[in-house]
Parts: sequence; structure tokens; C-alpha cells
Amino acid sequence: MKKIEIFIDRIFSIIPEDIIIIPSLISLLVFAIIWKSSALLTFFIIVLFLIIVGKYSKAKEIGRQIFVKTLVNWGADQSTLKQMFDISQSKETDKKYEVPPETHQEVKIDTSELSKYYMKAARKALDQNKIEETLAFLNLAIDKDPTNWYAYSLMGTIYLNFQKNADLALKYLLPAMDFDKNHFNQFMNSGVAYIWKNDYEKAIKCLEISINIIERDQIARHLPRFVMEYGKCLAFIAEAYQERNNIEKAKDYLNNAIKKLEEIPSQYRDDAINYWMQEIKKRRSNLGT
Repeated sequence: MKKIEIFIDRIFSIIPEDIIIIPSLISLLVFAIIWKSSALLTFFIIVLFLIIVGKYSKAKEIGRQIFVKTLVNWGADQSTLKQMFDISQSKETDKKYEVPPETHQEVKIDTSELSKYYMKAARKALDQNKIEETLAFLNLAIDKDPTNWYAYSLMGTIYLNFQKNADLALKYLLPAMDFDKNHFNQFMNSGVAYIWKNDYEKAIKCLEISINIIERDQIARHLPRFVMEYGKCLAFIAEAYQERNNIEKAKDYLNNAIKKLEEIPSQYRDDAINYWMQEIKKRRSNLGT
């Protein structure tokens, strides 16, 4: 680049100004036409004006700069030269050669992943029977992902089983049912909460949905744990009918619940299954023959 500038300077110093401006003017016009450059066309008009008014030195200097740039970039890609000269397209050039500001890029955090993290922490706290800590983590999980149905469901279950608060339980169980209609647990727990609130019609509806969800699963419906949950739902429906003084229907549901639990082979009956087996039989016995 420096050698070319020296070479051009020597040429421009030898050739008189009124002669050298002619190739300068021609260069501007040719490149303006080839590259369709509005900037070069503007320079051409400026040089022509300087010649007319007798400003040969200024016209010569512009011509020298054009020659330097032409020789330095000779053989280069046309678009690159165009971008070099055409100031009118500087915005497009800036976009094409813009370097991403890596140090200033916005950091996007996946809040759903944070929600999963808080869910794990909640489960760990629940395993340690730290109820208040569990609720705190679940609140954080919901805050990071308001569509986390499992967080809502677990929150409602805790308020139901540990806090014995039907209103707070339903506050979280209802959104869980809206977000996910394929898990029986929130429907079953909602049914129990409605029984506590003496809303037996809604209770029966929720419990029947829970049973239907279990029945639709061709694999889960045969697993001991789900068979137990099925029997529990039948027992809860019986309780709702009993509260409505429909004793005969309550007996029928309790009988069906006992039959359902008896489907579980004895070797697969754990403490929970045995508890509910005895509990349901006791409820049926209390209703008489």
C-alpha cells in the first residue's frame, strides 16, 4: 500500500495538474458506472466542478486517492470495491460485516430448567418431611414455570394431606387439572377436597375422571399401586354417596373397591395396600348388611 502511494505521488508530481486531472476524472466516471456507485458519481461531479472553477490542486488530490484505491484493490471482488467506495450503502455494509458483540449478548435463561431444579429440591425436602421447605421450593418452581402442572399437583396434595386445608388444596389442584388431564392424582385429590367441602357432585365427577384415566392406561391399570388407587377412588365415591344418604349406592361402591383390591396378588400387597384393604372393609362393615 505504501509503495503504491509513493509510486502514484511520483507520477502526479511529474505530470502537470491540468493533464493528470483528466485520467482522474475518467476514472471516477468509469468506476461510478461499473459499480453503480452514487458516491463515485458525486466525486465525479465534484472534480468536474473543481476543474471548471480552476481548483486543479484539489481535483488532482482526489484523483490521486482514486488511483491509489484502484491499484490496491485491482482484481478484488466487485462487491467489496463497491462497498469500499459507495458511502450511500454504508448501512448495508455495516450489517454484512458487523461483528457480533459477544460480550454484550443477552443471556437467555431457560426458566423451565430452573423450575425442574426447584422441583428436585422440593422432592428432597418432602422426603425429609420438611413441609414448609417443600412448599417454598414448589412456589419457586411455579414462579419459574407457571405451567408446571406437577408443581401445582404436589402443592395441592401437600395442602390436602398434611395441612388438611381443602380450599388451599383446590387452589393448586384445579390449575394442575387444567394443565394436564392425563394424570389421575390431581383429580382424585380434588375429589377428596370437594368431599371435605360438602360438594359431592363435583367430588364424584373428579373421582370418576381419575378412574377413567387409570382404566385407559393398558399397563398401569394392572400394576398394584394403580389398582390400589383405583380402589381408593371407588371408596371415596362411596363416601360421597354416604354423605348424601344414598347408603345402598355407597355399599355398592365399597364392595367394588374391595373386589378391586383383592385383584392384587398377596405377594404384591405392601403396607399401603393392606392398610386400604382393611380401611375399606371397615367402612363397608359400618354400613351394615
